[in-house]
Amino acid sequence: MEQEQKKSPVEIVQKLIAIHTTRKEASEKMGNNNASLPLQAKLKSAAEQSDRFIKALLNELSQFGDAVQSEVNREDDYQQTWNNALVNIDTIDASTLSDTHQKLENTLLNIYSEILDSYHDLPVSLNDLLISQVKELKQTL
Repeated sequence: MEQEQKKSPVEIVQKLIAIHTTRKEASEKMGNNNASLPLQAKLKSAAEQSDRFIKALLNELSQFGDAVQSEVNREDDYQQTWNNALVNIDTIDASTLSDTHQKLENTLLNIYSEILDSYHDLPVSLNDLLISQVKELKQTL
């Protein structure tokens, strides 16, 4: 996570929704190109997982009320790495595609870990949700 001013719980949830939206879309695109059968299965699972995570995060976001702004920075390292991979999607070989996917999954796990390590005052429901999602992410690595 970029070292900048501390984010509010709403901003954290919005950032994770944006990340999972990108992960879902990119996983679906990567699965339709040059991916081996085992990687296609992982990408399908990642897309489905992100869809579930987005729903849970949106539910959490609704707990913050109607005054939620919808500005999210989509220029962080995670987003850029996915975007770079997608630009070259037609020319990436299966091995590089697999390596890129694994790197992004590890990056996602690091983002969650950094949030949990840096924000000790998150609402209990959000903290519990993030811990639950980290456990599920670790099972898929």
